[in-house]
Amino acid sequence: MSSDFSILSDNDDLPMGWEWTNLDRILSIISGEAFKKKDYTTSGVKLLQIANVSFGEIVWEQQNFLPEDIAYQFPEIILKENDVVIALNRPIIGGRLKIARLKRQDTPSILYQRVGCFKSIDNDLIKYFFLYGQSHIFLKYIQENLQGSDQPYINTSCLPKLTIPLAPLNEQRRIVEKVEALMARSRKAKEALDTIPKLIEQFRQSVLAAAFRGDLTADWREQNPNIEPASVLSERIRKDLYEKMDQGTLSIDSKEETDKKIPKKWLWVSLSEIGKVSGGLTKNSTRNVLPLEFPYLRVANVYSNKLDLSEIKNIKIRSEELERVLLRKGDLLIVEGNGSLDQIGRASIWDGSIDPCLHQNHLIKVRFEPIEMSEYILFWLLSREGRSQIMQVASSTTGLHTLSLGKISKLQIPLIPLAEQHQIVTIIKELFDSIDRLFYQYQGAFSQLENLNQSILSKAFRGELVEQDPNDEPASVLLERIQKEREKEKAKVKQIGVKKLKK
Repeated sequence: MSSDFSILSDNDDLPMGWEWTNLDRILSIISGEAFKKKDYTTSGVKLLQIANVSFGEIVWEQQNFLPEDIAYQFPEIILKENDVVIALNRPIIGGRLKIARLKRQDTPSILYQRVGCFKSIDNDLIKYFFLYGQSHIFLKYIQENLQGSDQPYINTSCLPKLTIPLAPLNEQRRIVEKVEALMARSRKAKEALDTIPKLIEQFRQSVLAAAFRGDLTADWREQNPNIEPASVLSERIRKDLYEKMDQGTLSIDSKEETDKKIPKKWLWVSLSEIGKVSGGLTKNSTRNVLPLEFPYLRVANVYSNKLDLSEIKNIKIRSEELERVLLRKGDLLIVEGNGSLDQIGRASIWDGSIDPCLHQNHLIKVRFEPIEMSEYILFWLLSREGRSQIMQVASSTTGLHTLSLGKISKLQIPLIPLAEQHQIVTIIKELFDSIDRLFYQYQGAFSQLENLNQSILSKAFRGELVEQDPNDEPASVLLERIQKEREKEKAKVKQIGVKKLKK
C-alpha cells in the first residue's frame, strides 16, 4: 500500500479501467499573446494576466480590458468557464503552485503572455485534471522542469509529456464530487484559521497599548512610590548628551510638546533627548579603492523586531569613518525609506552577532545610555501609537515616503523610570512569548490542514477515495473518443481552409 502522500507512478499497477496517458492526449495546452498597452480599455474582454492567477483561484485586483473587436480576432485564446490556467513565470511561490480554474464570473476573458492554459472538450475531464494540478506530484514535475535562476519559468513544451493516471469518466465525476465536498469542509476550517493571525496581532497591539498607558505596571508603581521619576533620568541622559554635543559629536533637536496623558513620573521627550541619532555609510563606486573593509547591514537585513543576516555584504571605508558607523550590541536600527508606507520605519535591535559590523545610510542608528533602554523604545515604536507617529512624519505631498535623521530625532517617546522600563519589558516579553506559542499552534494546524488536502488528492489518484464500478466505461474508450473528436476538429478546420482558398 502506498503512503498517504504518494500518487501512483508510471511503473505502478493502475486500478481496473484506468490508463496512464500523456497530458497532450487529453488536453490542449496553449499560451497567451503579448497585447499592447495602448489597446487597453476600461471595459470589454478581461485580460487574464499573470497577476490574476493565484493559488487555486482567479483574482481580479489588477484588471485590464481589451475591446471586443481586438479580443475576438484571437478566438483560440478566448477563455471559457472551467479552463485551467497556470502562471508560467515564477509559478511556484512559498512551495505553492499558481494554478486556477476559471469560474463563470471570470469570463469572458482572454489569455495574456506568460500564462498557460489547459483546455478540454469535456468539462468533467478538465475538473479532474485541475485536482491533479493541485497535487504534490504535479508541483514536483513543475519544479523539476523550471528554467532560469533569477526569474524561474516553465516552458510549455515540457507539459505535453507529463503522464497522468486517467480514471474512467464516471469515476472521474465521482472523484471530483467527493474531493470538492471534502475540500469545501477544508476551506471552512482554513477560513477559521485565517482569522487567527489578525487576532494575534490585535492581541500584541493590546499588550503594547496597555503597557504605554501604564496599565501593565500600575500595581508596580503603587508598590514602588519612591522610584526615581523619568524627569531625573531625562536630565541625567541630557547632561551626558550635551557633554558629547560640546565635543562636536552630537546635536539635539528641540522637543515637540504633546498633550497625551501619561502616568505621573513619566515624561514626554523627543528621541534625540535620550539617544544619539546618527546615519550610516553611502554605498558608491568611489569606495572601491579605500583601505579598510568591513561587513555592513543594509535595509534588507532589518525587519520589524527581527534581523535577517542570511546575506551580509562588505563595504570599504576610511579609517576616520569607523567610529561613527560601527555598530554596538543594543543599538536601535530604524529603516529610513521603503516603497510601502506600512514598512517604513521598521525597527530592530542589533544583536552583536557580527563584530565588527557597520551600517548603511538608509539605516538610522540610535544609541542609548544606558543601552538597556533600547528594548523599551523598540516596543514603543512597534506600538500602534509609535507606528502612527512614524507614518505621519514619513508622509509627504509628493507621495514618496521617507524618514530622515531630523524626523527620527523629533519622534515623541513616553520616557519612564528606568526600573519601570525593565518591568514593562519583562511583562511584554512574557506575554509575547505566550502569543508566539499560540502562533506556532496555528502554524501547526495550518500545516496539518494542507497535509490533509494532499492526502485526499493522493487517495483520489491512487483509486482509493471512491468505489470503482466494473460497469464504468474504461478510460481507454475515453481516450479513443477524444482522439476521434480531435480528428473531426482538424478535418473541419482543414475544410474551412480549403473553402477559403477556392474563394
